[in-house]
Amino acid sequence: ILDDDTAFLSINEASVIEGDTGQTSAFFSVNLSTTSSRTVSVRASTTNGSASAGADYLTRNNVLVSFPAGTTNRNVVVQVLGDTVMETNETFLVKLTSPANATLASNPTQATGTIVDDDFKITAVALVGADVRLNFATLSGQSYRVERTDRLIPPVQWSPVTGAENVSGTGGVVEALDANAASQPQRFYRVRLLP
Repeated sequence: ILDDDTAFLSINEASVIEGDTGQTSAFFSVNLSTTSSRTVSVRASTTNGSASAGADYLTRNNVLVSFPAGTTNRNVVVQVLGDTVMETNETFLVKLTSPANATLASNPTQATGTIVDDDFKITAVALVGADVRLNFATLSGQSYRVERTDRLIPPVQWSPVTGAENVSGTGGVVEALDANAASQPQRFYRVRLLP
């Protein structure tokens, strides 16, 4: 009896926020199109895109991904390295090879991992009449939102600063104005990267 129930392997893309220090896990979902009565395996390896192994993420070479009989999903985990360097989002690839008891799907047999840079900070705050002026560094092609709160005691309620809900990055320092905020006894600000 010849087994003609071919299972196909594919991999999904992943995205992770970089962080300032340490390591953050990027999870790539490897999928089997149907269950199998046999153990299925495949190898996974990383390659550089705009991200560099050792500086931006840790290399994974020829990692065995095994599917016990009856399972259809496993993860390949790649560690992304945090830093405080302001840079564009970077990418690397995870490629599947050497399947056993299954076939690689025609698409995709590799997935892109995106490292989302979060290294942007408020660089200056100044009182201008009744207003508070905030300057922060940006990257071209990214969008940001400036938020404020009157207290940092949980639960903290952050509100967008009017006029700074969707600020386009220029690759340089941009300015946001919180009108009539200078009279407040205290106010805290943060900048968020928009998806």
